[in-house]
Amino acid sequence: MICFPSSELIPNKKAIVGLLSGLVLAGVTAQASLIQLNNPAALGTASVLSWGGPFWTMVPNNTAFSSGGITVQASEGGGGPLWQNVQGNFNDDSGFYWDGNFTPGESVLYNGATAFNTNPGPISLHFTSPVLGAGIHVEQNWSAGAGFVGTISAFDVSNGLLGSYSFNGIAGQSADGTAAFAGFLSSSLNISTITISTESNDFAIGALSINVSDEGSTAALLGSAVAGLWLLRKRK
Repeated sequence: MICFPSSELIPNKKAIVGLLSGLVLAGVTAQASLIQLNNPAALGTASVLSWGGPFWTMVPNNTAFSSGGITVQASEGGGGPLWQNVQGNFNDDSGFYWDGNFTPGESVLYNGATAFNTNPGPISLHFTSPVLGAGIHVEQNWSAGAGFVGTISAFDVSNGLLGSYSFNGIAGQSADGTAAFAGFLSSSLNISTITISTESNDFAIGALSINVSDEGSTAALLGSAVAGLWLLRKRK
């Protein structure tokens, strides 16, 4: 429910109601706002999609992964295969697991800087149905350097760029869940693809967090409009 300030502060409520109605209608086609995220809690209610497949399981490029009614197609920009694995325990040098900073047991998807793919590229995750938000932990292969800069971008169904930003990460072997997190939250269901890269493009991503609900989007739009009108009135 929206509560208007008193009539002394806003003398023409009918005009404001009309303006708010126009904003709601315009929201169907207007460009949605996009928020950059650096922790999974900021996504709100989210589903988690696991990549599965331990012990360096090779999967073809453009493989589809599904969980809880959500399907994501994963591709690697260099055209080579991707690799499924899980994060091992602290300083696990067995060679069977990913030896990094994800949470122990977390599934990871590696872009495969190996003999099978000597020129890996960014990882792209395409949603069969657009989502409200998505985010993921990212870690460069620690042998490529401890500190790294990653980039995440979001695209709509027409492959139009919605937003992009860079983030800092630390590659290590601590197995403590400190891998860098990056993602987006939109004001509408318009995120169709996210793309992740690092300087070396030798990296892995953890389980994917996805928000597919648009509940509250209209309320947020109306709330912002009322707040803006309130500030405008106070300045006059």
